[in-house]
Amino acid sequence: PDPMMDEDPGAPPRAADPPPIPQGGDFVLRQRKPKVEKKSPLMAWVILIFFVVAIAAVGWFFQRDIVAAFPAMQKVYGWVGIQPSVVGYGLVLPEPSGAMPEQTQEGLKLTITGEIMSELSERTVVPMLRGALVDTNGMELHVWTFEADSPDILPGETVSYTTEVTTQLQGITSVQITFTDESDMMMEEGMSGQSQ
Repeated sequence: PDPMMDEDPGAPPRAADPPPIPQGGDFVLRQRKPKVEKKSPLMAWVILIFFVVAIAAVGWFFQRDIVAAFPAMQKVYGWVGIQPSVVGYGLVLPEPSGAMPEQTQEGLKLTITGEIMSELSERTVVPMLRGALVDTNGMELHVWTFEADSPDILPGETVSYTTEVTTQLQGITSVQITFTDESDMMMEEGMSGQSQ
């Protein structure tokens, strides 16, 4: 029987069968290689320069905080010819050498003495000093400011300071002496005013 006669005359024509796969290994599968996007070296340089500038800006604008947190960074700034705008830069302020307590009618009177040493090669002004009475948790219970015995200091010289404070506070375990300036004092007064 004719196969063409068995088909429905209204049906669409049947598609031709695909050709057979050739024998003998002539058929090779070809895989498309993924497209590799080439990164522009210019963009890499732009990103690198951006990070270098950002790090330099942070080091410049926050040099005071950086040196305060990491005093050894003073030398790093010195290597690149920058003198950090840090209060007391180049001056060494060891722990107080003495804190003589005396009980008075007004409360506990402390007489605190210590020294400031210069590592600078020129004469410089000695900044204001800031005293703090600290408890066991490191919290400052009382703060005050005072001046050293001399307003300036020569290269390699040592300048003494003496300060007295009277308090009725309890729980004082140590005294901390640091450098300060007007901007720090104004900021501290503003913060204490906000906390009240």
